[in-house]
Amino acid sequence: MRTGYSALQVALHWTIAALVGFQLLVTEGIESASDSDGTPTATDLLLADLHVAAGIAIFTLALFRIAVRFWRGVPPLPEDEPMPL
Repeated sequence: MRTGYSALQVALHWTIAALVGFQLLVTEGIESASDSDGTPTATDLLLADLHVAAGIAIFTLALFRIAVRFWRGVPPLPEDEPMPL
């Protein structure tokens, strides 16, 4: 009987969490790159490209994480906790 998540599942979880945190930090670059008031700087364009790449990576890893969940399964809920709704 499985007692916890696999190392792959944990790694996928924290990798996706780190990428989401990165997305929150580079939003200014994508906003500046799409701003119509002026010409974006090279840094803005780089941050926009990184933002898009991280978004694609999050989507791909999330799909892979779902596939791994079906393949590996999940540990059972603790016996002493009520069933979730």
